[in-house]
Order: sequence, then structure tokens, then C-alpha cells
Amino acid sequence: MHCSLPPLLSRDPPRAFFAHPAANMDALEPYNCICLTTPGTFTRKIVADKNVVPAAGYALVKTGFVGVCGTDYHAFGGNQPLFSYPRVIGHELGVTVVALGDGCEDAGVAIGDNCAVEPYFHCGKCIACRRGKTNCCTSIEVLGVHIDGGLCSHFLCPVGKLHPSASLPLDTLALVETLCIGAHAVFRGQVEKNEWCLVVGTGPIGMAASQFAMAEGANVIAIDIDDARLAFIRKAVGVVHTINARADDLIEQITAICGGDLPTTIFEATGE
Repeated sequence: MHCSLPPLLSRDPPRAFFAHPAANMDALEPYNCICLTTPGTFTRKIVADKNVVPAAGYALVKTGFVGVCGTDYHAFGGNQPLFSYPRVIGHELGVTVVALGDGCEDAGVAIGDNCAVEPYFHCGKCIACRRGKTNCCTSIEVLGVHIDGGLCSHFLCPVGKLHPSASLPLDTLALVETLCIGAHAVFRGQVEKNEWCLVVGTGPIGMAASQFAMAEGANVIAIDIDDARLAFIRKAVGVVHTINARADDLIEQITAICGGDLPTTIFEATGE
């Protein structure tokens, strides 16, 4: 097994991963990398190549915090169908920019910036990308899923996938990708003020959807089969109306809360 800085993209430029050696990178420590070699087995690797610098359009980043997603959990258990092994996991990331390749002067990212990472890499050439639907790219590669991710000391990332913040700490930046899923769902759902929304599943994605729906002025009902999770979303997020989904009178409880109506927007966040 060869485990190095993650080969994020390996097709045509500017997707080439490595550029040229540079002596001014010698101050960097050897790169530490943790690989999920087989289901249930992590192996630490040290990659002692200190002469690699970013290609044009790429940044070398230092990983600060890595979130553990359900995708990672299932990969560890060996029941994630999108995975092949060995794989460096990690797509919920808070990172710091260490070096920039050529052509990054106008990217809005500078050395020393703390950033969230957008971990979805598209080709820019297929019919979906040409129509602006990059999430439907015919050859999409997700960092830490299809290609090696950020569970390492340093890795190279397209500079356009870095989102800097002058105020958020690295641990918070690692949550941005997760929260964006809920934000995007609420945006796509065109949630309106005072409408009733039903959130099915109160894990991290359900909590995110609840928060952003409430920020739009909507009323939220959250359902789950876990009473502890329902209690947590009431306390942590402020959702007033929660129901155990196993209740025999689930529909009746929902309509009673909504004044005889049913919710007009439903967010399915069970992870199934």
C-alpha cells in the first residue's frame, strides 16, 4: 500500500496534483497520514517527501480539525458501498493554508488563512458541469470517499474549494460542510416565514435543517425514534415540538400542532 498526500485529482490540468519541487518547502515536517487500510483497521503512515509544492491553482493546507461523518463510520465498519480500500478518510475539515501554487493571487485565499473545505470535486467538462450543475458531475469525486481525504497533517486542495474565515476557529470550520447540507435543503425547499416544516431524523443534518428553517421564520416539528436525540434537539437547537416517530397517533399529533393541517415542507434526514 502506498499512502501519500491524497491524490485529489489525477486527470487533466489543472487537475494535476503535484507540480515541481521547491527548496523553500524544506522547512515543512514530514507528512503524517492515517489510512483506513481495511474495514476496522487504521494505519499511520509517514510520507517524508518535503519537496512537494502545490500545482497551479492548488493550495497546500495543514489539517487542524476533522469531523467524523456517518459516511466515515460506515466505511470503518465495511458497509459503505462507495469505498475502496485503502482510503484516507476525512471530508469535514478545518484547515490552514501553508502554501499556494501559481495563479492563486486572485483566489481570495492567503497563506495563514483558516478555511473550511468544500469536498466535492467536479470535472468542469461534462454536460452537468457545463450546465452549472456541478453536484451532478458524471465523474464527481468526494474528498475522503472516492479519493483520499484530510485525515493527515497536510494535503493539497484546489484553491477554489477553500472558504476562508477571519473569525471562525478551526473546530467550527470543520462543521461548515455539515451545516451547509441543512442550509442547502432549506434553500431548495423555499421555506417561508410561519410555515410548518417537519424534520424527520434529528442527527447533525436534521439539526442543521431545523436551525436554518427556524432562521427563515418557519415553525419546526422534529420526529425521531430516539427520545434522547429529541431531548437534545429541544435543548441545543430550541425546537419546541418533538414527537417520537413510533407513536401510534403520530399523524394526529402532527396535525394537532399544525392546527388541523399537515406540514408543507418535509426534510428527510434519517441517513437512509
